[in-house]
Amino acid sequence: MAISLKPIATGKTDQLTLLLIPDFSMLPFSSLIEPFRMANRLSGKTLYQWHLISVDGETVSSSGNIAIQVASNINSAIDDNIPMDNLFICGGANIHQFNDKRALNLIQRMGRSDNYLGAICTGSYLLARAGVLNGYRCTIHWENLDAFRENFPQLDSRASLYEADRNRLTCCGSTAAFEMSVRIIKEKHGTQLADDICEQFIQEKKRQYDDNNILPVRVRLQVNHPKLLKAISAMEDNCEKTISRDEIASIAGISCRQLERLFYQHLGISPRRYYLKIRLERAKRLLQQTNLSIAEIAFACGFNTASHFSRCFHNIYGFTPRSNRNSS
Repeated sequence: MAISLKPIATGKTDQLTLLLIPDFSMLPFSSLIEPFRMANRLSGKTLYQWHLISVDGETVSSSGNIAIQVASNINSAIDDNIPMDNLFICGGANIHQFNDKRALNLIQRMGRSDNYLGAICTGSYLLARAGVLNGYRCTIHWENLDAFRENFPQLDSRASLYEADRNRLTCCGSTAAFEMSVRIIKEKHGTQLADDICEQFIQEKKRQYDDNNILPVRVRLQVNHPKLLKAISAMEDNCEKTISRDEIASIAGISCRQLERLFYQHLGISPRRYYLKIRLERAKRLLQQTNLSIAEIAFACGFNTASHFSRCFHNIYGFTPRSNRNSS
């Protein structure tokens, strides 16, 4: 999986243009840029330059309310001699509500060329909405993955840290953007520089691009019992088409009585209740990140009727699915 960004003209400096979407996530934004900055510093050369743009050319606030000045707006970027050879979309929590035609037109225009198109965190939403990910592997942050797959079922979306498929680069965000940038630098300038960058940032463990961006169950829940882990994984893998307690116990290789005992002993909850919470958490994400109807979300999370879904949702959270959607 080679990644080699394009230098402008015959120069040796790789140019990156970052389109900042309002409420973009600061950590993946910084994680993307910092390895390139360090590459310049350690090499003593300007190996990389980056340019920030926004849709309208105005200052953009991150999700943490940190305002970032940009060099240009989309329409003026080319007139201002900002290179567009490698465009990255920097997204954030509410990108599913962002639908500016100027951004989509730029992405579509770039998608018709052989230039690099990239996205970090939820930026993949815009690439998908613009239709430039069809036929490409892609990824997005795990919290958005269910909704992303519901919205774009035709795409080959994965739970990896980042994906590089020809001239499409997508990253799940957070510190995975750091690893993607280091990989880009390694491909162009060698292992030694990449290792030196990791040393500068005290980054010891090198994850692989296809490592899962969802924390393992044992880490999330601080549980190490192998039978219980199998049972929980079976539940998480079967949200839309639910499976019975007997089937879960069979997958875990234990009896139903043992299954009940393990859940109460380690999690203080029954298997049935835990399975329900998994499905309802998925439903909450779909409510907040998609335009699917409540009935469609109910069926996508294993409920036979919207009314049954609404009752279960209210019993667990104390408010209705509709009020949860309206407040997001």
